[in-house]
Amino acid sequence: MGADDWTISTILSGNNELQGPCLFINILLSSIILQLNALSAGVNWFMVVERVATFCSVALLLCLSTKTPPHNAKYLQVISALFLVMVIPGCLINSNFTIVAACCAISGELALVYLVATSHKTKRRLFLWLASTLLIVFGFWFRADMWLLTTPFFALVIICLWLSEKRSHHQSPWRAKRVLGAIALPLVIIGMSYAGDAAFWNTQPEWHTWQEYNRARSYLSDYPVPEYDTIRAQLDRLSISENDWWLATHWTTASPEVFDTATLKALDEIQREVESPDTAQPYAIHLASRPHLIALLLCVLAIASFVVKSNGAKAVICAFAILPVVINSYFWDTGRLPSRVEDPVWAMSFAYCLLFMCLYTQPSAPTQNQGGRKDSASGAKAISAPNKPWAQTVVANLSPNASLILLSLLLVSWSAFAVHGLSFNPRSAKDSLDIKQSPIVQYVELNPGNVFWWDTSSMEAYRDAFGSKGIPPRTLLAQNFKLGGWTTESPQTNNAKNQANVSLGIGSLIDNEKARYISLQGSAVTDHLLVFLQEHYNPSAVAILELTITNDSTGHVFEVWRFVAENA
Repeated sequence: MGADDWTISTILSGNNELQGPCLFINILLSSIILQLNALSAGVNWFMVVERVATFCSVALLLCLSTKTPPHNAKYLQVISALFLVMVIPGCLINSNFTIVAACCAISGELALVYLVATSHKTKRRLFLWLASTLLIVFGFWFRADMWLLTTPFFALVIICLWLSEKRSHHQSPWRAKRVLGAIALPLVIIGMSYAGDAAFWNTQPEWHTWQEYNRARSYLSDYPVPEYDTIRAQLDRLSISENDWWLATHWTTASPEVFDTATLKALDEIQREVESPDTAQPYAIHLASRPHLIALLLCVLAIASFVVKSNGAKAVICAFAILPVVINSYFWDTGRLPSRVEDPVWAMSFAYCLLFMCLYTQPSAPTQNQGGRKDSASGAKAISAPNKPWAQTVVANLSPNASLILLSLLLVSWSAFAVHGLSFNPRSAKDSLDIKQSPIVQYVELNPGNVFWWDTSSMEAYRDAFGSKGIPPRTLLAQNFKLGGWTTESPQTNNAKNQANVSLGIGSLIDNEKARYISLQGSAVTDHLLVFLQEHYNPSAVAILELTITNDSTGHVFEVWRFVAENA
């Protein structure tokens, strides 16, 4: 489970003293998961919802392919296989909510476009339309930014279908009213969801403050920053030292006295005014290091050149192939292109290319046999014809069953990664001790009187030791805090810090004798924390190594530090 997903699970687990939504997902989805956790303790419901949404995304395309003609079904089956290879691992193994959002949005939009663009009749058409709408909405709920990345592809398809209808001189199965009616419902729900989310964050002072703080913090933590020497004069005016700058750009800002929202915004302005050194290679060079993407793209374009007869359709497919290069190049130039964004964008490109081939490829023309009877190359009669070669007969019989084969693979993979060991959300430390035997987890649980601070790396290692699918109980969440990251200054964190008497953040390491800092062995953060305490709190502060703990299961070596003042 990814670090962000684990943190989201803890926020929405119901194990915090103060309950509230999460920054990255829509408030409606936050509320649903909070209610599920309140009604059914012991289950990591955020993880369950991720898994179910992932399964439904691919299952929808497979179910749709079983109800379509063979010459169209094969493209939907390839798209489903593409999801199983490119997207599903990020949803099931890495458990990244950004990829889950992409999976839901892409699948829902593909199914919706296919339904409105074809004349295929099915009794389940209404169900498929509602399922497509729900997946699109869930994609938005999981992460609105990722849903926005899918809109250029979706909009391009809708525009092309619209123009195709306008230029057509014969009766077309595609109608403007059909597509407008189909896309109206998800857009209305998304609009209402956005309005509700914005209303909450803008009308609740504590939560709005957290949102503003995180926006300012993220620019320093997530994007390239200039060297200290290039902006020393500007930083001196803000009383920010070289050590402060290092901490601010290394996910260590949990000090409301030094790194408040106004200061972080001022640092952002300085960062934007000074051009960061361009040390990154162009995206084209980076793409060359991923030959499988290039090979897959060339294969898709080659197939399209043979099966698609319309030059206009070929041009649109080429546009779909270019879009991911443009989108990813933009994020690459900003210095922020994680794989959880790059890979789904490429998956969108390949999927929409295949969908367009599905829409603009005609079935093989009927052939005349010796008896004068017409056989379709893709029909059931052709499959049973005795004069067909063995290989062709096997392929023809395999195609109708491909959806069932892929669906079976999806069920196996989903059950393997989603069911086993999925549920663990203890409500008490006793429940946790009965299950977890990690030395670092036991140390923290057996010292309830202490308060522990973790940097980003050590907290991630603690998560691995605790179990990436498990959620700490309320007692642990009340005594463990991060030195930085997007949960800093959240109402839940501030409430817990006030109750633990560590509201000074980093300053509490020397202000509160019960406070300890846990790092990974050899971490540079320890030295910078000591300098920070000496510069802002007590020049005589020293760091004392109290304990070293080796976690056998993960191989991490943790160091427990205490900061004291020599003249105290």
